[in-house]
Amino acid sequence: MKRFTVAALILTLLGGCITTSQSSSKTADRPVIDGTFTGREPMSNLSPEEEGTRWFHENTLTIQGNVATLDKSPIEIKKGKKWYSASTGGFYTYKGTLNLAGGHWVLHVKLIQSDYAPVRIGADRKAHNVDLQYIVALLKDGTLMVNGVIYTKK
Repeated sequence: MKRFTVAALILTLLGGCITTSQSSSKTADRPVIDGTFTGREPMSNLSPEEEGTRWFHENTLTIQGNVATLDKSPIEIKKGKKWYSASTGGFYTYKGTLNLAGGHWVLHVKLIQSDYAPVRIGADRKAHNVDLQYIVALLKDGTLMVNGVIYTKK
């Protein structure tokens, strides 16, 4: 995953592959990308006994203004067919913001709900490691790259 994050940073720095143009009606810290985007984030193989089966979180990223919601739902691809999981792999919902910082779009979200998913609880009885922060690359074809995952507009 680290190499994908590095790739996103490289794409961001290149500038030739990425568009950051803004219409004059939008402010500098308001995203130019509103809408719903989907992407598949690879997971560990949860069924190694089934050859050719791959697991993903099917992610839905919704951006309205600078408000972002990220939903992650587990799926498996078995022999080219998509299967939805009722519990295996866990379901996560994050909410937060997308802002321009240091010349880069930064997605900062916090876990607000999880089902069938492990979340580390500290001695203070609070969930830990629930904040995520990613550089977002807006590619010229309208897709997004977030943490190495390509998101296409619905």
